[in-house]
Amino acid sequence: LIGFFVNLLVVRTSLDGRPGLRELLRRVRSAVLAAHEWQEIPFQLLVDELAPERQPNLHPLFQVSLSYLNMPGGDLDLPGLSVRRIDDDQTARFDLEIFIGEHEGALVGTIAFDRRMFEPATIARFARHWEQLLTNAVQQPDAPLALVPFLDAGERHALIEIANATTTPAPVRGTVVERWHEQ
Repeated sequence: LIGFFVNLLVVRTSLDGRPGLRELLRRVRSAVLAAHEWQEIPFQLLVDELAPERQPNLHPLFQVSLSYLNMPGGDLDLPGLSVRRIDDDQTARFDLEIFIGEHEGALVGTIAFDRRMFEPATIARFARHWEQLLTNAVQQPDAPLALVPFLDAGERHALIEIANATTTPAPVRGTVVERWHEQ
């Protein structure tokens, strides 16, 4: 039997209390370890047992997937058999799928997304903001993530210029999490 066998683990993490990166990673680690205790249960059985309310075009338990790819990529060298990797068109099975892996000592990633929901420019902007947020959060791991800047200097400058051009100050709208949810 040859194939790609994956059993999804749903991991819920709370952002209550405005955690910093260090605390959030502690929470995620704890949630992942707890989820692994139940990994023998097939995902479909979990969905059937929980019987969540179904909505068209929505996955029953989550809409965003983050996968850490810890298997080496590339072509396989099997005696008497020619095997090569075929990259698909990154069609998303969920609203948003983020794949992170290591390549030559660096973390690299790709994002697959539902093109009915997102424009490519929106996803490119999300990727830049996420990278900026992670860069800044690593530098201040105990600062509440909601207060960690995710815009680069050029974007901040442009927003300040726009705000200065208006007759009334632009209100600050919500936390990073709320802004992400709106996006």
